[in-house]
Amino acid sequence: METTHTTTPGLPGRDEGLLAAVGEPTSDIVDIDNEGERSETAKGGATPAGAAAAEAAEVPRPDSAASSIESEPEYTAIRRWYNGKRDSSAAAPASAAKLQQLPLLSEQQLAASPFIDCEHPVTTYEGVKLLLMAPVVVLKLLVLALVVPYAWAILWVLLLGHAPQTPMQPFRSFLVRQWVHQWGRFLLFLAGFYYIPVRGWRNMRAAEECRAILVFNHPSYVDAAAVPTFFTPSGVSKAGVANIPFIGLFGIALQLFFVERKGSGDKVNRHVLHGDAVAAIAQRAADRRFPLVAIAPEATTKAKPCLLKFRRGAFAAGQPVCPVLLRYRYRRFNPSWGVCNTPFHVYRLLAQFVNHLEIEVLPPYHPSDDELQDWSLYAENVRRLMGQRLGEPLVDAGLAEERQLWHMGVRVNLLGTRVLLPTRQKAD
Repeated sequence: METTHTTTPGLPGRDEGLLAAVGEPTSDIVDIDNEGERSETAKGGATPAGAAAAEAAEVPRPDSAASSIESEPEYTAIRRWYNGKRDSSAAAPASAAKLQQLPLLSEQQLAASPFIDCEHPVTTYEGVKLLLMAPVVVLKLLVLALVVPYAWAILWVLLLGHAPQTPMQPFRSFLVRQWVHQWGRFLLFLAGFYYIPVRGWRNMRAAEECRAILVFNHPSYVDAAAVPTFFTPSGVSKAGVANIPFIGLFGIALQLFFVERKGSGDKVNRHVLHGDAVAAIAQRAADRRFPLVAIAPEATTKAKPCLLKFRRGAFAAGQPVCPVLLRYRYRRFNPSWGVCNTPFHVYRLLAQFVNHLEIEVLPPYHPSDDELQDWSLYAENVRRLMGQRLGEPLVDAGLAEERQLWHMGVRVNLLGTRVLLPTRQKAD
């Protein structure tokens, strides 16, 4: 799949900054097949002046006219339909009658959702490859099953005597970070990500200096391995994760802080931080005894290349942020994760000959006075900046819209060729 990049015009109100600070959106590899075929472009990348400025300059604010938000009227219809279902389930005759009057969403309308991808189905070629790679996938799973107990035991030993939610001693922190890096590289290698280039390491040092919060786009579940592997950050997670075997211990090693979500089934445990989550993020982000905090402001993954609406967690505290961009290159199999059959999606990922991921770290973004007063303006400007650099559209959808699709019963068939529509009878 080719990624179309947009060129950003000069930005008023700043020192012609975006092109000078981050350079033109470029890619060394375009239209890459999972089999490793490549179409090479000129490898000039950003201009030397742009690269030099990227290392030292703060990222300017994007002009609101520089990037347009795509209009998605289908999401309005989805919200109306879901709200009608919720009302009708409460046995309200008026709401039920209103629901009957709403037009049933078509397969084409649902296919336009950023959470649904019918553009990369299982073709004949892909089906043959999945069959031929079945023994390899089984072998990968067996290796993983054999290695996990040893990895867990080593990590358990490294964390002996460490009190959760307290800073680690330097030597213990060094050993844990090495473990996270090696384990993450192993998982990514097993998943077919044999080489992952990372650009902008000098910007990470600048982020360390100003204690910026790392904010990254969140296309896939693979991000959960890629971001810790290269940056070993702290972060935020729901309370229930701390109780999951191995994964909970991994979260403690990353010094995540766990929060209890109101109205959820999370069980309070000794790892949970009580109080305001935004205040906890600000305090942790400023504490140099801990790693940098990393947050995915979209709060969920999606199936199509775009940026969802950002949530307030990373921006309400007024800390600088450091955008981290994840680009998956693919043609036949899309690693992005939306509404799909998850086990089969993981199988397809493991059955690829090779998968491609590139990471880029942008310079820290310092909020203006106006952005400090309005977190939504701050978040939207950062989202526009990331969208411009990624060459991806901004969509007016987010976690709420994804949950509505699941609650509505929307599914995609196993081959990924069509959307399975819910029936109106489910709403009654």
